[in-house]
Amino acid sequence: MDQLSFDTQLIPSAERFERWRAGISDFAVEEIDPTVPFDGHSVVTGLGALLISESTLPPLRFTRTAAMIKASRYDHWTLSLAVAGAMHGDADGKPFRIGAGEMLLLDHARPAEIVTTRGRSMVIVLPRNLLGLGRPTDTHGALPDNAESRLLAAYLRHLSAALPMLKPASALQAGRALCELVAACLEPAADSTRTRQRAQAVRERLIAYVDARLDQSFDVAGLCAALAVSRSSLYRAVGRPGGIGGVVRTARLEAAHRALTDASDARSIQEIAQSVGFGDASQFSRHFHAAFGYTAGKLRRSHAVPSALPAQTDDAAISFRRAVDRLATGPNPG
Repeated sequence: MDQLSFDTQLIPSAERFERWRAGISDFAVEEIDPTVPFDGHSVVTGLGALLISESTLPPLRFTRTAAMIKASRYDHWTLSLAVAGAMHGDADGKPFRIGAGEMLLLDHARPAEIVTTRGRSMVIVLPRNLLGLGRPTDTHGALPDNAESRLLAAYLRHLSAALPMLKPASALQAGRALCELVAACLEPAADSTRTRQRAQAVRERLIAYVDARLDQSFDVAGLCAALAVSRSSLYRAVGRPGGIGGVVRTARLEAAHRALTDASDARSIQEIAQSVGFGDASQFSRHFHAAFGYTAGKLRRSHAVPSALPAQTDDAAISFRRAVDRLATGPNPG
């Protein structure tokens, strides 16, 4: 178990920041306030292929750009635990903010900017192949507050206190345990992404199925059989607001809305409502107004094209003449 200590108190103040920055290869680093003398202390411990750094540092800005990623020969993550102080920034377009006791996991294959306050942190450098994940994860930023991340944070704090007393073989085992805990934090995120993707696919199939059968009635058992999914998968796909009935109702209302804005559709509002599955006119009116904020009649009037010409004709000249005749003679009393 190798260990390296670095203390800027042993270096002339004018050289401190540059000497410390020389050891940071993966990020561009700036002082937030260069007028204040740089004062930092770091202890770096090697656990096999892992590096654990415990540092007390002033406010800094760390930046990793696409150009730096392209030029880099490293393929790893860094896990940061804010022991004291805070961090905020942007992880490839996703803003984050963490405080004391919270963690940040950055994928060095993606851009990031981190701004720190004065504080103390633990940073673990994790080569990607050590984590044993069979597939990539989209985790890049603050770790969620869940049982896995709380266990990992507690382990890091205890590991920090125990490291000076561990025998080399025990230290290596501790490093392997750390990798397992980080992988456990990443797996729920990967599982969550796959679950959302599956739910979205089921939802899209459900909407397409309903759209093609708007005048029919639906029940959960029939939808599950038609889509070849379980009840839990179907409920997960539609989410809570409105449930399955809400999805069906929204599809019907949107179809009615499209028909009412089509000037060539000569059907009455009631006929349109019935064609999309609303048998009760008052129920249709109530749901339509609630969904769109105006009545079906108002929508129909706003899209009507006042004309004496028929909507469709084989001979425009004949149709025009007939329309003029109707206007001249007035409506047929019969």
